[in-house]
Amino acid sequence: MQQSNICEDNMLKSGYVLVDVELLSEALSQQTKCKYCECDSLSIEEDMKKRKGLATSLVIVCAVCGKEGTFQTSKVTPSGYEVNKDSYMGYAVLENVTLLVDYCVP
Repeated sequence: MQQSNICEDNMLKSGYVLVDVELLSEALSQQTKCKYCECDSLSIEEDMKKRKGLATSLVIVCAVCGKEGTFQTSKVTPSGYEVNKDSYMGYAVLENVTLLVDYCVP
């Protein structure tokens, strides 16, 4: 049986969503404190040099002490970033559906 990405309370625990980095940064600064200096001046920024398709690297930055932490927005598989592979597969499926509709509809 395939494991669901949805918890019993309808909260997504795994998968992809589109997120405005500015809104994510605001939520982070309102809800969390820096683990080094305990201030609430955290923000999130994208390291655009590390963007690979839909995958990117985000940096959590403390405006007070300057500490940074980096994380990837997608898991890496042997064939590349999972989000890119999954989005391509979704596109391929939709492209085939479109072709089928064009073929079947007079």
